[in-house]
Amino acid sequence: MNIGISLPALHKPDAEANDPYLCLAFLLMLLRSSPWVDALYLLDPRPSTSGATLHPIVQASGVRDLHVTQPQDVTHALDMVIELGARLPVAWLRHVRALGARIVLYLVEQPYTRLMEKPIFGRADEPLFNGAPWHEVWLRPSHAHAGLPLMRTLARVPVHEMPPLWSPFWLEQQVAALHTQGLAFGFDPESRRAPAPGWRVGIFDANVSVTNNCTVPLLACDHACRQQPGAVARVMATRTLHMKEHLTFNRLASSLDCTRQGKASYEPPLAFAEGAARFGLDAVVTHQWEDGLNDACHDVLAGGYPLVHNDPTLQRAGVGQYYAGFGAADAGQALLQAWAREPGYWQDHQRTSSAWLRRLSPTDPANGAAYQQRLQSAGSTT
Repeated sequence: MNIGISLPALHKPDAEANDPYLCLAFLLMLLRSSPWVDALYLLDPRPSTSGATLHPIVQASGVRDLHVTQPQDVTHALDMVIELGARLPVAWLRHVRALGARIVLYLVEQPYTRLMEKPIFGRADEPLFNGAPWHEVWLRPSHAHAGLPLMRTLARVPVHEMPPLWSPFWLEQQVAALHTQGLAFGFDPESRRAPAPGWRVGIFDANVSVTNNCTVPLLACDHACRQQPGAVARVMATRTLHMKEHLTFNRLASSLDCTRQGKASYEPPLAFAEGAARFGLDAVVTHQWEDGLNDACHDVLAGGYPLVHNDPTLQRAGVGQYYAGFGAADAGQALLQAWAREPGYWQDHQRTSSAWLRRLSPTDPANGAAYQQRLQSAGSTT
């Protein structure tokens, strides 16, 4: 079958703009390995795609024979259309559906907050519900608790949880570039030999939504600083520079002991690999609400770094240092417990993390089977 996938919208700034392209690349890698897939088209609804080139992340994925095109140019060639990025013209979607193509919405963002934050905060996101004639909706499992009943009710079509996908290809390319600059990436368990120095802790939450922001991680690091000052040497909160002048955030940051002691810094957006290598980070603290399994956390685990998180899926996999819900003090205690661990613990942790990440691979048979089931269903219906 021939599949068209909408390209991500290009209006997002900074390193966060990579996230939708990574999702696209992982899906392309899986689809290209499927015996059910022939041609793959990247659908760009902008007025002109003349001279369009593939995004560097898509190029680096190694997926060959990709065609960037406008939707109307492949109307009669498609068996399935996947809206993963930009919303496609509704009239065109209705036309290709009438011709027999299967229309799928693949949500890689948390739909509940996307719908609620747009009117409350005036966000300029594209409308999610625009009359598109979907046959079904695909969701990540980490979004299912809030998103699955919501989408079933509003979209009135079947909603399926699809396995999350991740590959280290983009991280490996970044690390290779850092090595050429003499910068090392990866947590060294031997650094835990006594006397252990204080950790340099990074916070990489996106700070664009209530689902994923730095508030709880900052409070967690401050708790650790208060309980055991020698355990934390630095707290680097990325993607916060634009918030420093906001009165509420300024007062929050100024009230923290780690800020008053000169340990905290508030930085612009930075990819995890570059931040970890340039600033010699030792650990990461993160927080999410109904938005787990993000690619930044996977990069942390791939580097073997200690990850303090509240993701139940990672907890069940035995990966990282878990705290529940919004428990900032518990997160701080988890950070202190991690800091006190011996080298052997982190060597085991790295093996466990590597095994978990392999389960997310686009080439993993279980992931391929789950997506192939949906393709087969599309191929057997009109």
